[in-house]
Amino acid sequence: MTRLLLKIKRILRWFGFEVAFVKRNVAIEAILHNSEESMDAFWTDPKNRKIWDSFELKKFYQIITQLVKDKGYDLNGKKILDAGCGTGSLLIYINKEFEPKANFGYEFSKKALGNCLDTIS
Repeated sequence: MTRLLLKIKRILRWFGFEVAFVKRNVAIEAILHNSEESMDAFWTDPKNRKIWDSFELKKFYQIITQLVKDKGYDLNGKKILDAGCGTGSLLIYINKEFEPKANFGYEFSKKALGNCLDTIS
């Protein structure tokens, strides 16, 4: 990585943005990326906690929840399913704004579910 890119990364980090560089010759295949093994590796890497516990991601959940409200969707009394819920954070934000009848989070990564239990307990 060039010095210039590293400087840019440091500056963006100072402003609260996390930057990851992907090598051009690396082919990322969605099927391999979305495997149980790959997701378990992601959720156990301590460096990634900065991503899923970041201000930006929490703000994203707030924006999504507000968008649902702005579009006139009423989730009160409804059953909510979050497929690929990770740590379940989106469901937590939904429950701050609505009173769903039930929440269901589907996640095949056991490590993500362990992090979810740590988050809600």
